[in-house]
Amino acid sequence: MEMENLLLSAGLSERNAPNGDLFASFESDGTLTGAVSGRQFEKDSLLRFVAVREERRRESVGSALVGRLLSYYSGACERTFVLSLPRAVSFFARFGFEGIRSDRLPGRIRDSADLARVRIASCEIMSLELPKKWPIV
Repeated sequence: MEMENLLLSAGLSERNAPNGDLFASFESDGTLTGAVSGRQFEKDSLLRFVAVREERRRESVGSALVGRLLSYYSGACERTFVLSLPRAVSFFARFGFEGIRSDRLPGRIRDSADLARVRIASCEIMSLELPKKWPIV
């Protein structure tokens, strides 16, 4: 329930699909502060969402979570894709993600359950070539 509330508050509830990888951060009392989720598709991966409690934003929680997910996929995947909301494009650009045309998003990702309820046309599609080893942030 806490995850659902976090995603609702961030406007990302449609990104929570089953199957995939999830990393989260918590306060010392066990309160969820942020989460990131992704899924591997053969040599590609999709960063499904990153969400941080509003009062903990701008404290590098989201950056640490994204860094952890990219580290997890490095070596196993060649590229990671993200469908960014316009307000988050600069956040992903800091990691090296670059905007791409929609026809460059692999069909297996576009047609996956992960994006079934996402309005792709309202997102900026971004891609990142992964090194063999991502530095842990």
